Amino acid sequence: MNCIEEIFNIPKLIHVFDIVVEQNNLNDVLQEIILQCKMEFNIQEEVDTEMEI
Repeated sequence: MNCIEEIFNIPKLIHVFDIVVEQNNLNDVLQEIILQCKMEFNIQEEVDTEMEI
């Protein structure tokens, strides 16, 4: 998700999350953030613990 790479500060982050929530896409964005964090920190899980939000 390109929008995640463009966020530089907390007020902008809050604004973007407000828009995401209004568009009912919060789960998709959070799943992408989780995926990117796992890749960034090289986290591998034996069992997929995907959480529905």
